[in-house]
Amino acid sequence: MPSFDVNPKKLIVFKLADKYVFKQYFDQKQVFTDLSSYYNNSKYRFEFTEPEKQSVLETLREHNYQPELVKELKPYIVGKKRYTKHASILKNSVSQRMIGDYNLFLMKDTFSVERALEEDAEQLDKLEIERTAEEVSDPDKWK
Repeated sequence: MPSFDVNPKKLIVFKLADKYVFKQYFDQKQVFTDLSSYYNNSKYRFEFTEPEKQSVLETLREHNYQPELVKELKPYIVGKKRYTKHASILKNSVSQRMIGDYNLFLMKDTFSVERALEEDAEQLDKLEIERTAEEVSDPDKWK
């Protein structure tokens, strides 16, 4: 059931390899209930495939969310040196991987990117890694 909120809440949805993913805490239990079959408990995120896309996006819209499909990952990727504290960054990420001496995080939205940078994470193009930013931000390389 849609809320009476006039402005829909923006929600970033990423296309990673063969699935779409997003991370969101829903204030209304019914939203989670309606989407629970897409929730991956081990990764703390929602996942769905191309055939399910329209149904999931429509459900989000019905609950006053404005899903935005994002193909360019680079602005949402931050890194932090391995073996440093990163629990709060991980909590707000959709996916994580390691390259060289860095943990890389795909953050769920721009606000989470800003928070990660405040916690000493660095933007992708400022990291000293062996691969180019384009290689690292390739959606097919993220799971």
